[in-house]
Amino acid sequence: MVEKLFGQLGLAAAGTFGIELMHGDALETGGEAAALVAPVFDALENSFSGTDGVYFEHKGAVLAIHTRAAPEALTTVIARCRETLLLPDGYRLVEGHAGVEFLPEGATKSAAIAWFMTRPPFRNRVPVFLGDDTSDEIGFEWTNHNDGISVRVGAPKPTAAKHALETVPEVHDWLKKLARQ
Repeated sequence: MVEKLFGQLGLAAAGTFGIELMHGDALETGGEAAALVAPVFDALENSFSGTDGVYFEHKGAVLAIHTRAAPEALTTVIARCRETLLLPDGYRLVEGHAGVEFLPEGATKSAAIAWFMTRPPFRNRVPVFLGDDTSDEIGFEWTNHNDGISVRVGAPKPTAAKHALETVPEVHDWLKKLARQ
């Protein structure tokens, strides 16, 4: 997915919680894990097939179950995922404010940031990480621990991020100011 979106642009990019990492000629993916968990994800999707507003997104080795269009279903989705889903060893359930995600243990946004920070041109630079969801908290923590700039985007709520911006246009303005400096 990352290669499709950014490959021709030559950008460094991470996707799917750092399972997909691209920088120059280096591309790492989690293809083996995706094949292993596909039947489990399909079975879970079938169990919610009659629930209006619940959307499933297969991201290779990651399954996201979105409930933004059916917020009343979130509690049921979380409960069923906790009770009935048997995932292979090395997986975890991450509960968000509008859904849940099943991820390999090593798939973290902090691991993706750390991967980039060991490569030029990022090496010996200040890490900057922006995020808007529960799953971004580990990225904020890593960034803070490494003397970086962590920014939560969205309505105010408790977070490890040291800074906050409420809207995407505010993010764009902030990034433009940084680029001019």
